[in-house]
Amino acid sequence: MYHNHLDNYENALDQGTDNTWDNGYPSGGNWWSDYTGTDDNEDGIGDIPYSKNGVTDLYPTGKFQSTQNQDPVATIQSIQPSTASYGEPVQFTGSGWDPDGDSIVGYHWRSSMQGPLSTQASFSTTSLSPGSHVIFFKVQDSNGAWSPEKTRSITVTNPQNQAPIAHIQSISPQNPDFGEPVWFQGYGTDADGTIFSYKWVSSLDDVINTSLSFSTSLLSVGTHSISFFVMDNEGEWSEADHGVVTVTATSTATNQPPTANPGGPYTIEVNTTLILDGSDSFDPDGTIVVYSWDFGDDTTGKGRTVDHQYSTVGNKTIVLQVTDNNGTSSTASTKVTVVATGMLPDNNDINQNDEPGLVLPIPQTLLLPLAIIIVFFGVFGGFLYWVKRPR
Repeated sequence: MYHNHLDNYENALDQGTDNTWDNGYPSGGNWWSDYTGTDDNEDGIGDIPYSKNGVTDLYPTGKFQSTQNQDPVATIQSIQPSTASYGEPVQFTGSGWDPDGDSIVGYHWRSSMQGPLSTQASFSTTSLSPGSHVIFFKVQDSNGAWSPEKTRSITVTNPQNQAPIAHIQSISPQNPDFGEPVWFQGYGTDADGTIFSYKWVSSLDDVINTSLSFSTSLLSVGTHSISFFVMDNEGEWSEADHGVVTVTATSTATNQPPTANPGGPYTIEVNTTLILDGSDSFDPDGTIVVYSWDFGDDTTGKGRTVDHQYSTVGNKTIVLQVTDNNGTSSTASTKVTVVATGMLPDNNDINQNDEPGLVLPIPQTLLLPLAIIIVFFGVFGGFLYWVKRPR
C-alpha cells in the first residue's frame, strides 16, 4: 500500500503479518492526515515513520509540524495610576504566554525617559522622573525568544517644592560681655531636596554671617533677636528659627568714647560708586572694633571701608557709628549730593567733594612724617647753599 492519500475518519488497522505500507523507496510512502512528525531536512519525507494500529509507513508524508519556534506574546495588564505625582508609587503588572506552549521565563520593563525599570512580571516604583513616559514591556520564552514590545503611556507631574526648615542648634554664651566671642551653630533639613545656603540675621547688626556655624566677637551692645534661615536647592528660603543674645557693655567709668569720622561732604553722579572710608575715626584709649554705616537711602553697611551707589538724585545724609573695644559707641554724619549723569562739577573729578577747590585730604597719621621730611630737606638745602655760596 503506497502513494495513497489517507484522510482517515478512523485510523487504518493492519492485523496482517506481511503487509507493507510503502514500496521501500523514500518517495514510496503514503500521505497521512494525522501524521504529527516533522521534516527537519526538508526532503518532503517525515523524519520518523508513521506507526499506528499495526500500520508502519517508513516514508510518510503529511501536515508536517513546524520546527521554528514562535515568539511569545506580552500583555501589559495595568499601570496604576496613569498620571502620578513625582515620588508617588506606580504599580506595574504584566504577563505573557507562548503559542508553542513554552514557559515564560523572562520579563523586561523600560521607560523612554529612564531606560530599564525592572525584570519582574509585577513591581512598584517611586523613582519615575517628572515628564511623559512611554513604557515598554516584553517577555521571553524558555527557548530564549523575546516577544515584541507592548507599550503604554504614563505622565509624572512635578511636585510643589516643600520649604526647608532651619534649626538653631546652639548659641553660646547667650549673655556675653562686649568683645567676648559668641559661637553660633545651626543646620537645615529639606524633605524633598538639599540645603544650599545659610543666613544669620541680628535685629541690631543685620546680617552677621552666611555659614552653617561661626564665631564672632563683634556683636553690638544690647539684646539681639537672632534669626536663622536656610535655603534649599530650589532657591526657597525657610521660615526663621529664633534665638536671643544679650551683649553687656564692660565698665565705662574710665572709658573714653571713640570719635567717628565719615569724611565728606561728597558729590557724586547717580549710579556710580562712592567709596567711604572711616579710617580717620579713632579711640583715644582703645581700638574701634565695629564700623556701621547708614547711607541715608534705607540701606546700611559694615566695615572700615565700604562702597555704595545711589539710584536717585538728591541730598542724602550718611551716618557712621563706631564702637570701641569697651562697647561704647559714637556717631558722626556727613552729606552727599547725588547729581544726574554728566552734572558732576569739574573739581569733583579729583575727589567727589562738593567744596570748590578742595584737594584730597591728608590723613592725620601722615602729617607728622610729612612735616619731618619737609624740615629735613629744608635744612639740607640750606646747608648746601651755605657751602656753595659765593666768596
